[in-house]
Amino acid sequence: MNGMNGHIENGNGELNGFNSKGIWTIGLINAQFKYLTAETFGFKINANGASLKKKQVWVLEPVSSSDTLSVYLKSHLGKYLAVDSFGNVTCESEERDPGSVFQIHVSDEGKWAFKNKTRGYFLGASSDKLICTAKIPSAPEYWLAHLAARPQHACSHIK
Repeated sequence: MNGMNGHIENGNGELNGFNSKGIWTIGLINAQFKYLTAETFGFKINANGASLKKKQVWVLEPVSSSDTLSVYLKSHLGKYLAVDSFGNVTCESEERDPGSVFQIHVSDEGKWAFKNKTRGYFLGASSDKLICTAKIPSAPEYWLAHLAARPQHACSHIK
């Protein structure tokens, strides 16, 4: 314990998945209670993960030039989640680009909705497909954040 609101520090400067630079290590759970997953091969992404393991860990990197709560979502492979002009969701680039910026909107229940800043639509999941076509978030576009507090889930190789 470090005395800061009872949070436990893991020795890497992180407090329950949050470090001093504003970077969070989390898992994202959809309305069907499945985790957002970055598959190891083919840069495939889905929302089929049953538990928080390496493939389900995402790093939220704050966008420093933003006046709103905007982030980049980085997979365990070091690739950024992004949306193209048609609403297709990809996770293939090691570079940040305008299509990889998401604004976080928090519901009254504490669930998060990710609005793509360039496209203006919300990230949603249905079965094996991720899409970004909803103008207003509903159940498929809301996510629960699961902080990855344990060091073995922190993806220390991601910078």
